[in-house]
Amino acid sequence: MFENSKRGEGVYKKDYGSDDIYNLYKNEIKKIAVTEKELDSLLVDKKLFRTICDEFNKLLIDEILINSEEMRLPYRLGVVRIKKSKMKYDDKNKLKIDWAASKKLGKRIYHLNDHTGGYKYRFYWTKGIVKNITAYSFIPTRTNTRRLASILKDKNRQLDYFM
Repeated sequence: MFENSKRGEGVYKKDYGSDDIYNLYKNEIKKIAVTEKELDSLLVDKKLFRTICDEFNKLLIDEILINSEEMRLPYRLGVVRIKKSKMKYDDKNKLKIDWAASKKLGKRIYHLNDHTGGYKYRFYWTKGIVKNITAYSFIPTRTNTRRLASILKDKNRQLDYFM
């Protein structure tokens, strides 16, 4: 179906990726290792390094999503958390459209968030005090936003996030 179509460039560009971080890690280990034996004991391969980073990130996101914690970023970069805010129903242009229900009924249906008591939730980054902070942005992954939605829809969980 899509054999001949090319994907366009992504909307979000990454400046640094896991390869860059691994190379930085290797260079730092080489600086502190005194002997070759010490270097071999401190240095892990790329696959293990990636696994460690992935598991660490999962633990951080679990603390934010499941335990309603804030993640304080180093170097005064700020705080990442889930923000809860009351929905405003007075302007229909600001409400999100429920496309599946709209298509089924033939008219526009809006998400009213009845399952959350009229509150909407999102990842929020309170920016810290750093030069050129406007150049930074925080965009959560689709997996994590979907996970937040499933947690909110689960009636067995009683979580409350910050306003």
